[in-house]
Parts: sequence; structure tokens; C-alpha cells
Amino acid sequence: MENQELSKKIYQMAMDCGFDNCGIIPLSDLDNYEIRLKERSKKYLLEWYC
Repeated sequence: MENQELSKKIYQMAMDCGFDNCGIIPLSDLDNYEIRLKERSKKYLLEWYC
């Protein structure tokens, strides 16, 4: 199966499951994801808690 065909299938499955949108990104885009997630979590927890 070609990458583009697989991407379309994944996208359609996400839509069928009720997601508003779905995208596929290169793994290299996730290099700093954990750091950004922790920063956002702290920020929103502080905003919610205060």
C-alpha cells in the first residue's frame, strides 16, 4: 500500500470515529513534543487551579 493511500485510509477512519480532523506528521516533528506537553500541562493546570 502506498503512503498516500494509507494516509487517506487513516484519515477516513478517524473521521468515521468522530474526530474533527486527522493529520500525519514525520516522527522528527515529535522531537520536542514531551517538553512542550509538560510546559502546556503546567500552564493549564496553573490557570485552572488559580
